[in-house]
Amino acid sequence: INDIDPLPETHRTFLQDSSPHGSILVTMGRFQVRLDSEKEKIFLNVFSRLKQNVFWKYSEKLLKSPNVIIAKELPQVAILSHPQTNLLIYHGGR
Repeated sequence: INDIDPLPETHRTFLQDSSPHGSILVTMGRFQVRLDSEKEKIFLNVFSRLKQNVFWKYSEKLLKSPNVIIAKELPQVAILSHPQTNLLIYHGGR
C-alpha cells in the first residue's frame, strides 16, 4: 500500500511500544452497530483479556481498558498496513 497517512503518535506508540503480541482492528463499518451497555461491557471484557492490543472502531463512549483504544474514527489503512497488526474483525459487508 502506497501513500499512507502517518499514524497519530498515540496510535503508533500503542502499536509499536505497548503491543509486543501484535494488535487487532475491530470495525463494523461506517454504519456502526449500537450495542446496549451490557453487550459493550462484554466486548470490552473479552478484548481486555487478550494479550494483543485492540483498536475498536465504535463510539466516543468512555469505556476504558489499558490494551483497548476505542474511537469513532480510526486510520484503518495505516493500522492494517502496520506490521504489528495481526487480525481484522469486521462485519463483512451488507
